[in-house]
Amino acid sequence: MDRLGNVVGGKGIRYVNVDMKTMKSACVDMLKKNHPIFFGSDVGKFSNSKLGIMDTELFDYGLAFNVNLGMSKAERVLVGESAMTHAMVLCAVHIVDGVIKKWRVQNSWGEAAGEKGWFVMTDKCVLSSPHPV
Repeated sequence: MDRLGNVVGGKGIRYVNVDMKTMKSACVDMLKKNHPIFFGSDVGKFSNSKLGIMDTELFDYGLAFNVNLGMSKAERVLVGESAMTHAMVLCAVHIVDGVIKKWRVQNSWGEAAGEKGWFVMTDKCVLSSPHPV
């Protein structure tokens, strides 16, 4: 991502080229050690800031517009349809029978957004967001 960074003289954004299974495993390990994880997300696509929900199935764009958009996250990034638009922090993960169901996200929009600044992001939504860094 050329020219991505919002702090003059700050450390640049670094990417880790691993599959999502490896990335999620590392995130879970970090959270188990009480280390929150900074990440960037495209919050405009699959989120409701009032409810504090981030879920790829929150809106049915196909039903609303009678189209199947069908691009992968990588394709959306390449054509400029998706980018990291907001930074947040993964603070917890909900795992049932070894399967990740959802993540707890701390947002910086203040207590008026979500549940006093807290969001819930489904695991499916993690796949559609830029990877945690």
